[in-house]
Amino acid sequence: MYNLSNTFISSGKFSYQWVFDILKSKDKDFKKFLYPNNNLNQNEKKIVKVHSFDLSDGKGCFSEVLKVIFTASDGSSYHTILKIPGSSHFEDAINKSLSVDDSGNVFKTCEEMRDSIVKMHNRECDFYNKVKFVDCPLPKVFKAVQWQPEKNAYGCILMKDLGKKGKMQNISESLTLGQIMSVIEIISKLHSFSIKNMERIQTYDMSFPLTNNDLDKIIKKNVKTLSAKYGYLFGDLFQNVLPFISTEKFAKYVNEMSFVNYNLPALLNHGDIWTNNIYFKVDENDCITNEVCAMLDWQLLHLGNPTSDIARFLMISVNADIRHQYYDAIFDHYYNVLSKELGDIPVPFSLENFKECYQFSQLFQTYQLILMVSIFTNNIPDENGKSNINRKYREDILLLRLKHALEDSVKIIEKNFKNFEYDF
Repeated sequence: MYNLSNTFISSGKFSYQWVFDILKSKDKDFKKFLYPNNNLNQNEKKIVKVHSFDLSDGKGCFSEVLKVIFTASDGSSYHTILKIPGSSHFEDAINKSLSVDDSGNVFKTCEEMRDSIVKMHNRECDFYNKVKFVDCPLPKVFKAVQWQPEKNAYGCILMKDLGKKGKMQNISESLTLGQIMSVIEIISKLHSFSIKNMERIQTYDMSFPLTNNDLDKIIKKNVKTLSAKYGYLFGDLFQNVLPFISTEKFAKYVNEMSFVNYNLPALLNHGDIWTNNIYFKVDENDCITNEVCAMLDWQLLHLGNPTSDIARFLMISVNADIRHQYYDAIFDHYYNVLSKELGDIPVPFSLENFKECYQFSQLFQTYQLILMVSIFTNNIPDENGKSNINRKYREDILLLRLKHALEDSVKIIEKNFKNFEYDF
């Protein structure tokens, strides 16, 4: 028998024995792997080899998502996923004068960044251990352990490997209407769950886990780069939009006050719904379908503006032609599902007010889109050594997505907010 107790995963925070024991007690498929005939009286398979590797190939500075593999004496193997906040690069990252997380969020101090990563991991643990919203496709989580640096207690999330059941769509490929409706339905159900369970949810800390988040420095740099490289495409769009959407007051209003002014309740937000956090099921031909296999990464879960998730999802993941063509259908679907899920409980806001408030969230997520497009146009993977022509095509799509979002912003500001005044 392989000595699992003295063999550690990655940087040594968790042993293979720890993973083995949890899987043996909580994962039915792992038990079947150990006892093929479901006979617990037969001899357990001997584990002769264990190994793991980082699915992000070491590029993630703030978490490791590891595939952990157990190989038995008969040559069969079983794999699971272990997500550990922090990584082998984490200590280097926190010593930089400017700290930036995997999504481009800028932290003013290294201590602030460390605290935020801890809070985000622990918030995801709270989602699985306390909130327990289950009316949504989720990865099967066997153990979610809080990270407590003050006690030298490391955190992790041990979950089932989704394997070949699903795929993430490439961000440059706009989601289809069917995929959009599937995700909107999940958001509606999350909001219904919030309304039905608000008394319990309010006993948890559901404030936004990122504090003093400052995007201005990096986005100003992004705008300068985009304007220099693609001035022919963007023209004066940045100049026409940024003065309105890039202020601290605007961010505060959108995230803390706008929904109150439109008589919308604070509801649970996933906080980061976009293409890379959605696993879609695949069919027999390994093609992505409309059905969501799992909604991932709940570390930004919080109570807040109920229009935020839809805005982030649509602005980052969907091309403008689809957004515009199906705008009313998307919001009607959201409201209809919410009404159905609430049953005898009346929806506590009108669809009209929801759509009015959404415009502020759309503008705010356009500001975020500048950052996302900058990241992905600089880091589009070269698949299987193919020529750069595919990279250029994907880059063009993302740049057009941003251009159209900025054009929409100009129209919204001119029509509705030209003389807007903050009430604080």
